[in-house]
Amino acid sequence: MLAKRKIRGKELATEIGITKQNLSLLGTGKVKGVRFSTLKKICQVFF
Repeated sequence: MLAKRKIRGKELATEIGITKQNLSLLGTGKVKGVRFSTLKKICQVFF
């Protein structure tokens, strides 16, 4: 989705207010959960 929208991971992380490392962990599925507020921000950026 990042490539499709031509957004870099660092840009997305800055826009939604998390670190690039945490965004990477979300992308690889290595986290046990995600806050709804974070998920909402990600959705707002992409849609």
